[in-house]
Amino acid sequence: MKLLVLHQSFYPDISGSSIRLSEVMSGLQEKGFDITVLTGLPEVEDINKIPKVEIYNNIRIIRLGRIPFNKNKKLGRILRALSFFTSTFFRVLFSDRKTLVYIGSDPPFLCIVGWLIKVLKNQNYVLHIADLYPDIAIELGYIKEKSFLHKIWKALNKLAYSKAEKIITLGECMKSKILPYSQKNEISIIKNWENSELISPIHKDQNWFIQEHNLNKKMNVLYSGNMGLAHDLKSIILAAEILKTEKELSFLFIGGGGQKEYLKNLVEEKKLSNVTFLPYQPKEAMPYSLNSGDIQIITMKPGTEGLCIPGKFYTALASSSAIIALVPETTEVAKAIKEHQCGVVLAPYQPEALSDSILQLLNDPNLLKEYQLNARKAFENYYTEKRAVEEYTQLLEHLTT
Repeated sequence: MKLLVLHQSFYPDISGSSIRLSEVMSGLQEKGFDITVLTGLPEVEDINKIPKVEIYNNIRIIRLGRIPFNKNKKLGRILRALSFFTSTFFRVLFSDRKTLVYIGSDPPFLCIVGWLIKVLKNQNYVLHIADLYPDIAIELGYIKEKSFLHKIWKALNKLAYSKAEKIITLGECMKSKILPYSQKNEISIIKNWENSELISPIHKDQNWFIQEHNLNKKMNVLYSGNMGLAHDLKSIILAAEILKTEKELSFLFIGGGGQKEYLKNLVEEKKLSNVTFLPYQPKEAMPYSLNSGDIQIITMKPGTEGLCIPGKFYTALASSSAIIALVPETTEVAKAIKEHQCGVVLAPYQPEALSDSILQLLNDPNLLKEYQLNARKAFENYYTEKRAVEEYTQLLEHLTT
């Protein structure tokens, strides 16, 4: 059972999508799949130490391109994506036609490679859609609706989606958004997951990260991950301002992104001592840093329902954190939180409501504990990597037999 995987990030990259893909492919390899991954350069300090070809967990990794385009700059992201797309296409073009190609959604137009190889050599492919473009790019204002780029992108998506042997996505809401692109109803839902061995609850007294940052006597409100422009993060700062006299509260941001400097300047402007910013943590520290939040904040911009699902949601469940989600009511995240009773769903851009919810949990430790226990219970029942590997195995074995 040969599988050729296309995705711009893979081990040792520490982005959520990279870690999850690396984990599920390792699981599939153990199930008997012969896997080769075509990927890009990881986001590490010294890329010259990263080999072009590497064997990881018996998976052959081929890294394409050696030019480190800056993905934090718009032009750098575009050049990085185009370079990977081009290199990947020619690699796949000369691959074994009998190998099933698994195509991720990074970069977001990578699915077009699938359509090209189907037309040129009748090679089968599967699409994994975790972020739906160009729809999300329109909602975030990156491209204009009804522009030429939008029209051509949608047309190419329809070609790529309709020719896929199978489309895999993360939830019912996202599936409904994909259906207009696909002429065949070959869409399967496999929910995202977190590594149950890497991320599990750690008591504060045993968490060196909490001790190191003097958080052990606080109720910690955590936002961890990308501080991108699509997230309502200002409301967290404004809530911290409202709650600045609550000495038992601490707000912690871990990560980077387009809003980070703005948020740091806002904290300085408001002279808030209850907000701390830390950079992305190395993988070995993540089990501890991600367990530093008694409460974790999830955000999604209105209009992005069904277009993406934040990976940090699954991490929050795994670490047994209570969740406060600043998301539209119709999102998969909102539905799951209500179903599992593991937190609170609030409309975005409502800092007063956010501060009220945080204060309620501060003053009601029993409710906080209930949400935390329910979060881990939901994770163990529905969102482990073992469950995901079993579902991927059944689906892909059917396609490769």
